[in-house]
Amino acid sequence: MSADIKFKCMETSDNFASDDLRRWQRFKVDLRIKVSYQSDGKRLIVFGRGSDVSSGGMSAYIPADLVAGETVELELTLPYSPHPIKINAMVRNRADFRYGLEYGQLSKEYEQLLTRSLSALALVQ
Repeated sequence: MSADIKFKCMETSDNFASDDLRRWQRFKVDLRIKVSYQSDGKRLIVFGRGSDVSSGGMSAYIPADLVAGETVELELTLPYSPHPIKINAMVRNRADFRYGLEYGQLSKEYEQLLTRSLSALALVQ
């Protein structure tokens, strides 16, 4: 994973923010995610579940020992999207194996796919 990934906000927290303090609107989902990360110089891959998604990040259950500030690569298929995307994300917080993840810089294509997916979710939730 590249260390020069830009993130929207560099603050970290040990606890999840309450709904009234969120920066982005969240949408409930149940997504299978593939998570790649580095541990002891090795690239590891685990599968988890995304439960909330927003334009800036997501909440996910990941059966791995990740730490705040660590960068991971997520591979997932967004709701109402035809193909998987890969997104770099920073671990912002954790509670057991529940993680708050903030996306790194998205390509224009992925940003458009995310915007379309969230717009469709806004219509059905």
